[in-house]
Amino acid sequence: MNGLEDVRRTVYDALFAGVVDDPFGMRPSDPRTIVAEVAVIVAVDGAEPAQLAALDLLQAIAWIALETVGTATLATPQQFVAGGATLHAVALSADVDVDVRTLCPPVLTLN
Repeated sequence: MNGLEDVRRTVYDALFAGVVDDPFGMRPSDPRTIVAEVAVIVAVDGAEPAQLAALDLLQAIAWIALETVGTATLATPQQFVAGGATLHAVALSADVDVDVRTLCPPVLTLN
């Protein structure tokens, strides 16, 4: 690794350890399927009416994209204040199947 890669990895590790819970779990309705919960936050800048109009469009696009890789589960409106105008945002969550565990062990066969 070069110096920049080291810095990126160090920052990533610190952020991941500090803000990310274990995304893996079991779906209660299907205890054989291991899922990862992923989140996408969409935020826009600009005048408030323009922000809300853009969020309507971007939320729909993100929801459809998440549905192509998993099951979109929740969209929650958010607001961020960063020393100026309030930024409107939406946080979308989805469950993505990682693996399915079988209840039957594999059968060994001889060739």
